[in-house]
Amino acid sequence: MSSRSISHSSAKRTSCSRSDLGAQLADTTVSTNRDRHQAQAKALVEQLEQANQRLEQKAGRNLPLAIGVALLIGAVVLGSLLLSQHAFVVVLMVATGLAVAETAQALLFRSILVSPWMLGIVAGLLPGIAFLLGGWALLWAGLAALVLAALWQIVTHRIRGQSPWTAVGWSTALIVYIAMSLSAAALLVTHQGGVKWLICALIVVVCNDTGAYASGVLFGRHPMAPRISPKKTWEGQAGALVSSTVAAILSVWVIAGMPWWVGLIVGPLLMVTATVGDLVESSLKRWLGIKDMSRWIPGHGGFMDRLDAIIPSMPMALLLFLLFATLAA
Repeated sequence: MSSRSISHSSAKRTSCSRSDLGAQLADTTVSTNRDRHQAQAKALVEQLEQANQRLEQKAGRNLPLAIGVALLIGAVVLGSLLLSQHAFVVVLMVATGLAVAETAQALLFRSILVSPWMLGIVAGLLPGIAFLLGGWALLWAGLAALVLAALWQIVTHRIRGQSPWTAVGWSTALIVYIAMSLSAAALLVTHQGGVKWLICALIVVVCNDTGAYASGVLFGRHPMAPRISPKKTWEGQAGALVSSTVAAILSVWVIAGMPWWVGLIVGPLLMVTATVGDLVESSLKRWLGIKDMSRWIPGHGGFMDRLDAIIPSMPMALLLFLLFATLAA
């Protein structure tokens, strides 16, 4: 074999070795980059999960699920209001009955039996009566509901050989506080402009809760009522005041067609009633030794856990509407 052939063969082998080495280096580089990117992605996911866990720990619930369910609830309520007054009242009757029933059911944690579903059915009828027959009919129907509930408790407890009076007291409280208060919303929508005003009130209450929650999570340092609601802070309450007032100013002006300054009155007053409702429910849950009234609404607990701020706000909303309705454009 000639020296030229040997040299050419050697050069070819050298070139192939270099190509193989280059390919190996390229594969090693790609593998290294892939591993680095995978490690970075894994670290990012872990950081996001840790941040979400910290946020959930501070919030006390699964936030993505809670937000999704809240949007669904809001869509049902707003959709029913925009569809027709009758549709909204049906939704209100169902919500009222379930709120009373689940609260009565929760009283079992204190061994208080108050016939949850009987109370729920009776209570659920009151918003419909208010809508169809008016305020005076609601008062008489409420009185009849109280008498019926009291007689039911007396009879059923006497049959069991138990004292009925604790159950009578709780039946009265649930009908008056929950059912009669929510029935004010049914009365409100019967007035001209009442649907718009109700939407404004609901916006203010929702913004109150949102502002309190966001401010509390971000800036909360000083507990407001540690024995009742440990996570409620004065910083959160300040955020609630700001958010509810801004929401009231914008909503009564844009939606209800009233002067903007009406919001300066509506916002703080609904903030007070919403906060009172929240504290009332928190006190009851603490007394019962439970976190949520029920698990009927995923990510939120129960109906009372969503209606707590709305319940005492509805009579206030009706009163404010009657005071300011003549100012509508």
